[in-house]
Amino acid sequence: MTDILLLTVPHTGTMWALGVLRAAGARVLVQVHALPSEVGKIPRLIKEDYAVVSTMRHPLRTAESWLMRGTPWRHGGHDPAGDPSVVDSFHTLMALTDRKTLFLPVDTDDREARLRHAGKVLGLALETDWTPVNASLSAERAVVPPPAHSRVAELVRDPFFAQFGY
Repeated sequence: MTDILLLTVPHTGTMWALGVLRAAGARVLVQVHALPSEVGKIPRLIKEDYAVVSTMRHPLRTAESWLMRGTPWRHGGHDPAGDPSVVDSFHTLMALTDRKTLFLPVDTDDREARLRHAGKVLGLALETDWTPVNASLSAERAVVPPPAHSRVAELVRDPFFAQFGY
């Protein structure tokens, strides 16, 4: 059985992925968020013989979730410029993943095919009904403030996100 490193940006489906992987019998040995504060230990973990699995969600929806759930814009303090750590976390994820990373996007048209592909590579029967875990009960979306919205929109223009159709 393959040992798995689950590397995610907070609020992109981490708990959902843990549930899907564990229900299929996977050994998720390490789960770490791609936060700038964690950068030091992540490369060492990736060098182990773990399969690297990552969740993906549109960065703007992720930023909205951070706001709705009360996640601080910056871990360790408020940034008066409104630069959300969600942007820093996606940059960290982008820097640490490669073409062998198995992405499980929760909000793309091809999510079923990606789930099947990941299951095939991992040798697992991955199944889900796509029900969010820890979803906000609010029907309203949070409004990402203009300076942060601009940074997230700029992030999404990176070619990395084209593979997800964002």
